[in-house]
Amino acid sequence: MTKSRINFGGENSGHIILGDFGSTGDGLAVGLLIATILRQSHSKASKILKVFDEMPQVKDEVLYDGQITDVQWDIIQKSADQRQEQLKSEGGSVIVRSLQKRLLSE
Repeated sequence: MTKSRINFGGENSGHIILGDFGSTGDGLAVGLLIATILRQSHSKASKILKVFDEMPQVKDEVLYDGQITDVQWDIIQKSADQRQEQLKSEGGSVIVRSLQKRLLSE
């Protein structure tokens, strides 16, 4: 947001960031801003918020002990590739990454 010089953004988790009020997601500030907009426009939330497309997110964590062998990594990658193919038509994606002692698939 800073690089692009914008004051409105979001996070993968669904948090909305209002740069004029802070640098992290703040549900209370966003709620108050939406309530203000609804009041001033005399509109319903269902009408104003239709501009947002639903983007559901599913996260799965796979915990493991120790190192992953090349064979195990190939199995993980094959599974991720198969799931990616299934999600392609829906615009979905699969991300597999190692975070310390765990794999996280989004």
